[in-house]
Amino acid sequence: MNIQLIPSNAITATDTKLVTTSLKIADAFGKQHRNVTAKIKSLDCSQAFRSANFSTHHPNTPNT
Repeated sequence: MNIQLIPSNAITATDTKLVTTSLKIADAFGKQHRNVTAKIKSLDCSQAFRSANFSTHHPNTPNT
């Protein structure tokens, strides 16, 4: 049996939620970031689910 472990910092706990980023997922699984984000956008789920569970974050953009 082959068990693949992801880095310990790939998922963090915030309040009562487990949180990660598409960048961390891409890095942990050796995928290109653009492919991870494309997969998230193509998930077969409702817009309500998508907006409740996925959000866009630009870490290099200052808060205004």
